Amino acid sequence: GWFKRLIQKADYKEAARVAALLRNQNKSLVTRSVLHQIELDIWDAMLRTRTASDDDFRFAQNLLDSAIRKLEKMPLGTKRNIVLGRAYNNLGYLLRVQGKFYGACTAYRRALPIWRDLRLDEEQATTLNNLAFALAEVGSFNVAQNMARDAHELRIKLSNFSLVSLNLNTLAHIAVRENKPE
Repeated sequence: GWFKRLIQKADYKEAARVAALLRNQNKSLVTRSVLHQIELDIWDAMLRTRTASDDDFRFAQNLLDSAIRKLEKMPLGTKRNIVLGRAYNNLGYLLRVQGKFYGACTAYRRALPIWRDLRLDEEQATTLNNLAFALAEVGSFNVAQNMARDAHELRIKLSNFSLVSLNLNTLAHIAVRENKPE
C-alpha cells in the first residue's frame, strides 16, 4: 500500500526508506507469503528503474526476472495473475527506459492477456499505452496507433479523464516518430 503510493507520487526517497523498513525491520509483514515478497520486489524494481543508475537497472532486472520465474511456477489464481501482469508491465518499462524497445514490447505483450482475462481495464489501458509508445520506437506505427487508440477508448469508457492526456501524448509521440527524418 504505502510503498506503491509513494512510487506513484514520485516520492522515491521515502519509498526507498519504506522498502528498507519493510525488508529489514518488519520482515513479518512481507514474509506472510511468497506472493507478498514478490510483490514488494516488483515495486522495488520500479523504484530502482525510476532512480535510474546502471546498477539500479541491473538490480531491478534481476528482481523482475526472479519474480517472473517464481510467479510462473505458482498455481494460477487472481492475485498471482495480477502480480504477474504487474511484473511484466514493470519489466517492459525497465527495458523501455534503457532503449531496449523490442524487449519492452515482448514484456508488455505478455501483460496484456492477463489484464484482459481479469477484465482489469485500467491496467489494460496502461499497458496498451506503454506498448504503443515502445512500438513507435521500433517503427511499428500503425500497430502503435491502434494500441494507443484502444487505450484511449478504454479510458474514456472508464471516465478516467485524468489519464486520457497520456494517451493523447502517446498518439502525438507516434506521429512525431512516424514523420521523423532519417
